[in-house]
Amino acid sequence: MTLTSIHLLSLLATLFVIVVVTAGSARSVASAEGFSLCGRSSGAILVAGSIAGTCVGGSATIGTTQLAFIVGLSAWWFTLGMGFGLILMAVFYASPLRRTGLETIPQYLGVHYGRAAGPLTSIISSLGLLFSEVASALSGIALIALICGLSPWQAGVGIVLLVIPCVLFGGLKGAGVSGLLKMAIL
Repeated sequence: MTLTSIHLLSLLATLFVIVVVTAGSARSVASAEGFSLCGRSSGAILVAGSIAGTCVGGSATIGTTQLAFIVGLSAWWFTLGMGFGLILMAVFYASPLRRTGLETIPQYLGVHYGRAAGPLTSIISSLGLLFSEVASALSGIALIALICGLSPWQAGVGIVLLVIPCVLFGGLKGAGVSGLLKMAIL
């Protein structure tokens, strides 16, 4: 597979815009709460962008498509399960969590079900995120390696270099902005 210079320029310009806009959104982040909760001032569009940015990754698009090609519609369960999980969190946890003033669901569960529930939920959530990120990174590595003619380790380094500024500088607002940009590009 070979790309023309216009393809490569478009790809680099898109990545540049996403990283700059995501990292640039950090200028309004002034505290830890601003980083993790966007100062509790996010509107519905920014929250939807954060969710889209989280869900519309390599594992939910490329990975699910590949799995559907191999095994059929049963591959849809990953995306369907993620959607149902987000709906359940919105219906049962969003309002109660917001009323408490806490930042995370593990904090909320720790308050209501004992001190052990918080760390346990944090560990389980972290493992789930790790598995999700591994799936997204693997599909991203394969895609970048194929498109750019790189080895898998070079593509992995490229992904890390793209993700670091977004994670360090963006916070929730950066995730929302990059999610909205992802949806606009799609």
